[in-house]
Amino acid sequence: MKRYASVKGHGVRIGGGGRVDKETHQILKRTYLCRHAGVSKASTSCRVGCPWRLNIWAKKDKNCLEVTTFNDQHVGHELSPLAGRFVPILRKLPEEILQEIRFLTVVAKVNATIQYRVIREKFKTRIYRTDLYNAIDKFRREAIPGEEDAGTLLKRLYDKKDEDPRWIITMKLDSATGSLTHLFWMTPEQQILWLRYHDVIMHDNTCKTNRYNRPLSLFVTSDNNLKTRIVAQAIVDDETQFSYEWVFQCVKEATGVAPKVFVTDGDPAVNAAVAIQFPDAFHMHCIWHIGQNLPKQLKGKLGSSFNDFIKDFYKARNSLTERQFYERYLLLCFAFFVTYCNYILFCLFYSIKVAYVITKLPGI
Repeated sequence: MKRYASVKGHGVRIGGGGRVDKETHQILKRTYLCRHAGVSKASTSCRVGCPWRLNIWAKKDKNCLEVTTFNDQHVGHELSPLAGRFVPILRKLPEEILQEIRFLTVVAKVNATIQYRVIREKFKTRIYRTDLYNAIDKFRREAIPGEEDAGTLLKRLYDKKDEDPRWIITMKLDSATGSLTHLFWMTPEQQILWLRYHDVIMHDNTCKTNRYNRPLSLFVTSDNNLKTRIVAQAIVDDETQFSYEWVFQCVKEATGVAPKVFVTDGDPAVNAAVAIQFPDAFHMHCIWHIGQNLPKQLKGKLGSSFNDFIKDFYKARNSLTERQFYERYLLLCFAFFVTYCNYILFCLFYSIKVAYVITKLPGI
């Protein structure tokens, strides 16, 4: 569709109103709009209310695609055969520029900012930074074949397992593409640490901080010297309940021991997975994550009373007994939520009641 539009002299974008089959996830309907469709208040926007529109349906009974709506009228902008230059998917750098980028990246080790200036000056042409960055990334990957990719990682892990069979490695592949979607591993030392310090285990993800934008799932505990120790790790494809359940199941199979206290963030997907895989663990929400979310969720609603709320909140958190905590907690809820007649907000806050603030738990 983008190539068709570029031939006609305009760009396109996907509009709203699409339909997807809930069972097969197949796209049933897609709407294409001119890139100038719609209206924007921004002075730099290209949207001028162009009515060009195309609807395409996937007809299951006919096993074909059918155009149901086609408004081939353009308003507010000119059609130009050069429009393809501004469509990212159709842009292609000339071969001589690509060779220059390859040399500057692989041989000269020049960063992107200097490369941008060199290419503009040498070839006297405009280059989009996104195209430059994509080319640099491509040549860097080619310069170090397979470095840090799934194959190299698996080889290194299984080499370790050959040296010491106590290594635990579990992985899951996509049935359609064969690509690696889930990977879990524990070293022998980590297994010993888990068995020794599994009383309190903390879990969190470092999301999209690597080159592949994959969540890194980390299990952490504190040893008898109060040092933070990583006791298990996994790389997953997403942050869904299924992925969390898979990782937690791997931990159970690797150690045979569930944590007594399990500390996580407030992600609903994690909460659901913990309830299934660690039903007997005392599940707590991390106070740091809660502290980060409180201003986002409540500052605008409580206004000038927010500072007083925070003081009372941390006073309740610092309770030394469960009874004292619940007394302060209920006073906090009624003072700031019932007073403001926000029953829904009260229910939401109560649903994540801070069991994590109790500093001493019976039997642990």
